[in-house]
Amino acid sequence: MLHSHLTKTLSLAVLACLTVASDTTFAQGFPPYIQPDQAAPPSKVFEAAETVARVGNQHIFQGDLEGDAYIVLIPTLERIPPEEREAAEPQVKAQLANLSQQVLRETVQRKLMYEMFLRTIPPDKLAEAKASIKERVGEQFTEALEEMVEKVKKADKTEYKDLTRQSSQLFRLAYVMKEMELSTFRELDLLLRRYGTSLERQQTAYAEDQLGRQEMYKEARSVAEVTYDDMVEYYQDNLDDFRVATRARWEQITIAFSEFPTKFAAGEAIAKVGNELFYGAPFKQVAKRHSHGDKASEGGYHDWTDWGDFKISREINEAVFSIKPGELSYIIEDAEGLHIIRVIERQDAHVIPFADAQLTIKERIQGDRRSEAINKYLAQLQDRIPVWTADDGPESQEQIAKPPSMNRVR
Repeated sequence: MLHSHLTKTLSLAVLACLTVASDTTFAQGFPPYIQPDQAAPPSKVFEAAETVARVGNQHIFQGDLEGDAYIVLIPTLERIPPEEREAAEPQVKAQLANLSQQVLRETVQRKLMYEMFLRTIPPDKLAEAKASIKERVGEQFTEALEEMVEKVKKADKTEYKDLTRQSSQLFRLAYVMKEMELSTFRELDLLLRRYGTSLERQQTAYAEDQLGRQEMYKEARSVAEVTYDDMVEYYQDNLDDFRVATRARWEQITIAFSEFPTKFAAGEAIAKVGNELFYGAPFKQVAKRHSHGDKASEGGYHDWTDWGDFKISREINEAVFSIKPGELSYIIEDAEGLHIIRVIERQDAHVIPFADAQLTIKERIQGDRRSEAINKYLAQLQDRIPVWTADDGPESQEQIAKPPSMNRVR
């Protein structure tokens, strides 16, 4: 089960095309809770502050990378029982190392673009410009994140890929809020700080990314027009992207065995719930009053879920994909407790028709072409702005003697 948790999380990591964030304090593996009067071990502090890359005048620290890598793993790590965490530690560290390498590549690209943006500002105006940018982009970040949170709430898994194309950073943050059922940015910030980053640092990363892209998009504006034949060819070559698995969404009321002294008492409680529903009480209100399930506060609503999803029990899975939509189920028993469900909607596996997919296809082709132009632009930047990473070995005395600010844009 642990392996399936982490494997699913890694697929999201690839999907999200990780962008940048930063922090300077974190712990290897699972971040422990640190009491306010406890100090982090010196070795960890120094390790987090270790420079692993430099782009122009900007340093990238080890803590920057692991803080962002953890964001991808948070939904999985938070669900692993405490007694299983020690056994999971080696696997978590391996996943974290892989994700950190991906974060490093994305961070270097972002820093390159941001460095190029900074070089368009006269040196005597730089401090004033940075202060103005921080205030302006802070408001934009909050608005953009709020918008993404609403999109992710309403989206199903098939739409995640397109949301990451809009902003992989915002998608990851919104996805954490959805999966962990967080309702405020304050809650999100507290969770991020446990894993070595913060909402403020995410805002800084967002600002650098947006400002760097201003210069980049100037280079990527003139992309070829997408023709009808282009879209047909893309659809045929990527048909698997448009397949939708058998899926359903439903409402559920759970009476947990752990809340009652005997199974018989739990049975009496679910019977009372069933009577309320039978005599016309709104399902959502009954769920909010009586359910012990993790979706009780949402009226027991479960969004689109694929057949065989590991998050629900076999017994509930079979019921969701067998009873008629709109009808109340029989009482379902599994290891957790007793349940009553009502299926809202169910869809059989199918392929989205080309006519319905055209807008998505056009946007993807345009995005791919912009990405190609952007990659060429980034390659040119690396000729203009020096980049060093720890994999290149120690920085030479020549590099130190000739700081990046001396490297003029050609």
